[in-house]
Amino acid sequence: MVIKQTYKVQIEVLSPLHIGSGNKLLSGQDYFLNNNSIQVISFDELLQKFSHDRMALAQIADKLSKRKPLTECFNLKKSLLRPKYVIKTEGFVPGNEISEQYKLPDLKPAIPGSSLKGAIRTVLLQYALKRNPQLKAGILQDRGKKDTASQAVFGDKANFDPLRVLIVDDFSTLIDALSVFTVKLFDIKNENSYGWKNFTSRIVEDQISKATPILIESIRPGSQFNEGTISIDTFTLEKLKEKGHIGIFSDIFSDFFPSFLRIANEYVVEESKKEIEFLKNFNRSGELAKVINFLEQIKKSASEDKNHIYLRLAWGIGWKGMTGDYFSDKEITETIKMKYRLSKYSSGVFPKTRRLVTVSENGRETPLCPTGWIRIRRIQ
Repeated sequence: MVIKQTYKVQIEVLSPLHIGSGNKLLSGQDYFLNNNSIQVISFDELLQKFSHDRMALAQIADKLSKRKPLTECFNLKKSLLRPKYVIKTEGFVPGNEISEQYKLPDLKPAIPGSSLKGAIRTVLLQYALKRNPQLKAGILQDRGKKDTASQAVFGDKANFDPLRVLIVDDFSTLIDALSVFTVKLFDIKNENSYGWKNFTSRIVEDQISKATPILIESIRPGSQFNEGTISIDTFTLEKLKEKGHIGIFSDIFSDFFPSFLRIANEYVVEESKKEIEFLKNFNRSGELAKVINFLEQIKKSASEDKNHIYLRLAWGIGWKGMTGDYFSDKEITETIKMKYRLSKYSSGVFPKTRRLVTVSENGRETPLCPTGWIRIRRIQ
């Protein structure tokens, strides 16, 4: 019989959260601009409306082969088409495609339990390595696989992975929580200047308006997910303790929510501080002020809030967010970059790019915040 230590929780979104489905919504085929909104339709349903019109089907096939939009066809049948859903836009910049948000079969946007568990794993990885310099030294010397750090902390056998004891629900919210946001890629030119990446010309532009927009379906800040649970399988926990496979995580998993809250928020404070210092080096014109202010608020909240776990997850979190950022800048520059061929950039700054949500105000586009910030509140 499995015995659980269960925490009922609720998740709130702090900055646009995009968990990709792997699909792209194509302009003029999967979605259409209509009455200042984005209407996402079923392409199959659109074809069905023309199923008895061979000439129209031939025209559709011709447009598709030439990669032309089907706007005319949509306008002919839009009164008969029921959109799958309608998306609000946040400073929408027209583009050819939108990265689709992961959704459940009932079209509810969701955070898979695996994504949330992955974010928890990253924090625990950093926590373990920060407290064991010998493990980190071994990773720096190892010339083998890229997952050396994970194996060093959690072991290389799934049956004995300490994270087996952690059980995380999927969390869903309403389709109305979706919006389309614009993201631009911040990119360092050299140690003293930055720009915004244009993927077409493959150059770094000085003006953000000239950068290539990345459009993402995302869950809006302020949105809340349905209540769910984070649980510890205490039976498996005891078995792993008996076999000596739980290590540094024994006390954490024995009283998980308050223990992890402290660890995660300390991690967030440290990472936010480093990111703020990094961005301030390039904020001479004040263009990055909103991003810095957002991170200052995250840092302040994580340091003072005793009721919420602060985490960042999913698309846009970057290399440091995925790895836990347990190496110093010197270690990254002198060892990690060379070992894994992570960058050919000569200045020593790595990583040199950031994906930032932008907002348009009075005809001017401004970077607003990073993606993927959430906070978790325990209900019982």
